[in-house]
Amino acid sequence: TETHTDPAATRFHRYEINGLEPNTEYRYSLRAGDVETGPFTSRTAPTETVSDGRTVRIVSWGDSHYGPTILEGIINRARDFEPDLICTSGDMIGDGINEYEWIDHLFHPTRNISPFVPIHFAVGNHDHGSWRLDDAHHDHNPYLDERFEPAVPPGTGGGAPGTSPYAYSLDYAGV
Repeated sequence: TETHTDPAATRFHRYEINGLEPNTEYRYSLRAGDVETGPFTSRTAPTETVSDGRTVRIVSWGDSHYGPTILEGIINRARDFEPDLICTSGDMIGDGINEYEWIDHLFHPTRNISPFVPIHFAVGNHDHGSWRLDDAHHDHNPYLDERFEPAVPPGTGGGAPGTSPYAYSLDYAGV
């Protein structure tokens, strides 16, 4: 019943939706111009935790930057597992400043699971920068900055866990 739009033309879209109920299935569609995908369904995190006896299915992988075929195989197996959550340990692509690798090596292979299951992405060295750049240029990656970095609280600067976009924690159903 809600529509969210970007106020200006952009290639990257990010929305924060508040007020969702825990352990509730939501339906959504995405539209850009005349192209629409969905409807998809996704379930929010439960309030009950593993200490309450709840089973949580987590799928994790990393270093799949060797090509989309490997990740597609992982995704096919992951779907059969019916995970509640996906966590990657980074290095999803080989060259973080190559936009086509993001599309071909991550977004396309995960297209059959990402609309339904939350994916939390730990940033690896290949994702963050590029083997083609020196250390001084690794902090300027528009594809990573616009798509994956968690929000950093204003004024925290960085360095300590929780104050840098690359150092954060996640709690999900007591895990």
